[in-house]
Amino acid sequence: MGFIIILIPILVIYPPSIRILLGILFVLFLPGAFLCYLLFPHNLDTLERIAYSIGLSICIVVIDGLVLDKLWEISLFPIVISLGGFIILMIVAILLRRIFEARRP
Repeated sequence: MGFIIILIPILVIYPPSIRILLGILFVLFLPGAFLCYLLFPHNLDTLERIAYSIGLSICIVVIDGLVLDKLWEISLFPIVISLGGFIILMIVAILLRRIFEARRP
């Protein structure tokens, strides 16, 4: 939730070029990157990880758009909230996975 609170003023205040770059990063890379790290924590090269991150992000955004179209409306605020929530959920899952892997003998 804190990430979303930080992200919204950045999207509103900064010039359009930085806003576009942050939007591309937020939509086309971060959701897939965190899901990719959760699914494949060790066995990928950098180029493979980037390719999987972009592909998974596109899939996540399409599914997110379909869900938002059925439940709410597609606009900036619901997309930022849903993708931000997905990213936070992935971060929590990654942290839990690392904690349980560290406890395993």
